Amino acid sequence: FRSDDKEAKTLDDAVDTVRAAARGEGGFLRFGCTAASAYSVVPTLMRGFKERYPQVEVALHERLTSDQVRDLHESRLDVGLVRLPIDQPSLATERLLEERLVVAIPADHPLAAERIVDVGDLQGLPFIGFTRDGARYFHDMIEGILATSGVSPKVVQRATQLHVVAALVSAGLGLAVVPDAAARVLVDRVVYRPLRADRLPRPELYVCWRREGQTPLVRNFVALAREVAAQHWR
Repeated sequence: FRSDDKEAKTLDDAVDTVRAAARGEGGFLRFGCTAASAYSVVPTLMRGFKERYPQVEVALHERLTSDQVRDLHESRLDVGLVRLPIDQPSLATERLLEERLVVAIPADHPLAAERIVDVGDLQGLPFIGFTRDGARYFHDMIEGILATSGVSPKVVQRATQLHVVAALVSAGLGLAVVPDAAARVLVDRVVYRPLRADRLPRPELYVCWRREGQTPLVRNFVALAREVAAQHWR
């Protein structure tokens, strides 16, 4: 190319980049997710988004829901995958999917031979729970199920992250009630069985973004997330 041809091409490329950003088809997206969703939802969602919008650069940030809410409100994240409740009027949410609760069991434990584990079977057994500070959503949900069922396992350890809970189960320290996304955590010597209880809530995952000043890029991401959820999880 001659110098003037190169300059013209550079200008054309710049114009194309600006136009793509204006349509929400280019640019930079800061995307937050919880640890559990990183195993189950994020791979499918990111694959669909990159296929649809290959010019968008995505920076993925693993955050607790409370940290995502703060960062979204303060414009340090553009969109996130969160658990309710969210006490922040500046943010909008839309449910993407429901999950199931399952029991994580050491492979050599007698309950591993069962097809379904009743919540009453956990009575008095060594148990791995979630911390209230770092994993309040699952802590409160699981503690509520146990209390409603009148079941008191022996809590021997608590953890915040799903992969740590799975690792503790693998070590034989106890059983745990976890979302079925845990089955995608590659940990040896752990089996997962459906949990049965009279009142069994389902964990829910929401996409979240700022209400004011929603960009075309965020709008496209939310629309794609809605589409992917309808195809895979609803």
